[in-house]
Amino acid sequence: MELNWKFISDLVGFAASLIAILGAVIVVVKWMKSHKDGMSYFLNYSRHNFFYPRTLANRILKDNLMKPLGDSKFIDYGSAISKGFYSEDVAEMEVLCNDGKKTISIPYKVEINYIERPNAKIVVKDRNLHDVYQLSETLKKETEPLLQAFLETKKNTTDDRTLRIKSIEQVTENVYECDLQLATYYDQVRTNLTIDMPLGVGRTMRLEDLSGTKQLKKLSESILANTIGVSAIWIMPYKKGDKKNSYKVFLKPRKTETGVFYDMLGTISGVVEPPMSNVIECDTLE
Repeated sequence: MELNWKFISDLVGFAASLIAILGAVIVVVKWMKSHKDGMSYFLNYSRHNFFYPRTLANRILKDNLMKPLGDSKFIDYGSAISKGFYSEDVAEMEVLCNDGKKTISIPYKVEINYIERPNAKIVVKDRNLHDVYQLSETLKKETEPLLQAFLETKKNTTDDRTLRIKSIEQVTENVYECDLQLATYYDQVRTNLTIDMPLGVGRTMRLEDLSGTKQLKKLSESILANTIGVSAIWIMPYKKGDKKNSYKVFLKPRKTETGVFYDMLGTISGVVEPPMSNVIECDTLE
C-alpha cells in the first residue's frame, strides 16, 4: 500500500495548528485569571477612552510606575542612582504588584508634604516680579547646542514666559517664604530638560549644579532654571455603593512631541506662566 505523503503532511500541519491554537487559548485563560479585569478592559476601553474605574486605574498606575523612565540624550534618569548623586534625597516606595511587593528607589526631594502638614503655607516674598533669571554668558553660549538639539526633537516647543523659584526658606513651623523670578521655557530647556547632555568633555548641567558632596543644592544656590510645573488628575464619581469602583479616573499618556516624561500617565500638566502685569495677585502659592 502506497503512503499518501500529501495527506500525512496536511494532517501533521492541521495537528500542529490545533496545538498552537490550544496553547494560545491556555495562555489567554491564564492571563485572564491573573488579570481579573483584563477582558473588561479590552471590551470597554480603547486608546481613545481614558476614563478608568478605580481598580483598573490602580493597576495601570502601578504598571506605569514600575516601567523605567525613557532615557534620552537629554536626560539620563538612571544616572542619579547609579553614580551616587543625591544620596541624601533618595525616596523609597513600596508598590504592591501581582508578584508581591517591590521597592522603588528614586532621587526625589519633598520640601513640604501637604498630606502630613495640611496647614503649611508658602508666602510670596515679593509679589512684584522685577527680578529676571539669567544664565552666565559663558553657560548661555555653551547651552545653545543643547537648546537647538531639543527643539529639533521636540518641534512643538514654544518659548513661553515662566515662573522660577529662586529660593524657599522655612520661617516658622508651618510658614515658608519663597522668592520668585521671571524666566522662560527656553531657560528650562537649556538647563533642567537637557541636564545630561554634554557641555564639553566631562561636563553637563547636572554636574555643574551638584554640590561638592554630589548632593542637591539649595534652590537659592542652583544655577538651573527650576521653573514651577503643575499637574492634576481628574477624578469623577462612578459606581455609587461600590467601594472598589466608587470613582473613575481620567488618565492619558504625555505626548512625546512636547513632554519630557513621555508615556507617563496623568490628566493634565504644564508650567506656570506669570501674569502679564508681572504682579502676583495672591499672598501664598496654595
